[in-house]
Amino acid sequence: DGLEVLRQVHKNPIFSRSIFIMVTSPASTEKLKVTASALNKVDSYLIKPFHPPALLEKLKLTMVDHAINRKKSAMVVDDDESVRSLVTDILSQMHFEPIHQFERAPAALKFLQEHVDDIAFVISDWEMPEMSGLDFLHHVRTNSKLQHTPFVIITSQTSLEMLKIKQAVEAHV
Repeated sequence: DGLEVLRQVHKNPIFSRSIFIMVTSPASTEKLKVTASALNKVDSYLIKPFHPPALLEKLKLTMVDHAINRKKSAMVVDDDESVRSLVTDILSQMHFEPIHQFERAPAALKFLQEHVDDIAFVISDWEMPEMSGLDFLHHVRTNSKLQHTPFVIITSQTSLEMLKIKQAVEAHV
C-alpha cells in the first residue's frame, strides 16, 4: 500500500530529495492513515476526490518546503497537446519559467542531457509513441548526470494502473 511505498522510499538514499504526497480515498480508517503517514514523514496528504486547485496548492507547498523550485525551469513531455497545455498552465501558476514542452521523449531526453542544471523536474506521460514515460525514466535514472532529476509520471486510470505504479516505483520515479 502507499504507506509501505513511503517507508521504502525513505529507506533508500537515492530518494533523499524525493517529494511524497499521499493521495487516498476517504474511509473510516482515514485518521489512522494520516497519522501513520505523518509518522513516516509524508510531505503532504490529499483525500480523493479533489479538485485541481487543491493538488496545485499541495504541490506548491511541498515544492517550497523542499526547495526544488530553486531551479525555475520545468519540462513537460506528453504526446497529447491538451494535457501538455494543462500541465504547463499549472506550472506557470507556480512561477516556473521557462517550461519546456515536448511531444516525444527522445527529444526531451536529449534536451534534458544538455540542460540538466536548469531543469527543476520532469513531468512525463506514461504512454507515448517511440519511447514510453517509463523508458524515459529508465534512461534518466541510469545516467549519472541525470539520475537525481525529480521525475513525475502521469497516466490515465486503467485496469493496469497498479502494475504501472509498481513498475514506476521499481524504476525510482
